[in-house]
Amino acid sequence: TPLYSSAASDVYKRQVMQTSTLQQALRPIKLFASESSQLVRLHPDTDTLILRAMAAEIGDQTVAVPMTLTGDPLQAAVNARFLAAALDTITTAQVAIELVSATQPVLLRPVGDDHMLQLMMPITVR
Repeated sequence: TPLYSSAASDVYKRQVMQTSTLQQALRPIKLFASESSQLVRLHPDTDTLILRAMAAEIGDQTVAVPMTLTGDPLQAAVNARFLAAALDTITTAQVAIELVSATQPVLLRPVGDDHMLQLMMPITVR
């Protein structure tokens, strides 16, 4: 489909990290993600991806994941439950999170496996 092809070919920012490390970091984040939106913010830096979730009643949680960044850092927000479910299907040691902009689909690719692509719509945060 044209939308899928466009989303899969226009990626400019790529964050590569260990799949298991990201899965472990997401566990405490999911506890703090608001029940209504399950929002987790992804804040990449030069060599670290910061995951952050907030819950009005209990506070916030931040976890740092080592990663390699290609392109400029680009922040995004996604549903923590959807991200965890997508990661559970990835069997490679590393995963790449790829972005074009904060409002376009977030792509998850198993590094070394060109047969799988996970696509998630970002959550718009004001």
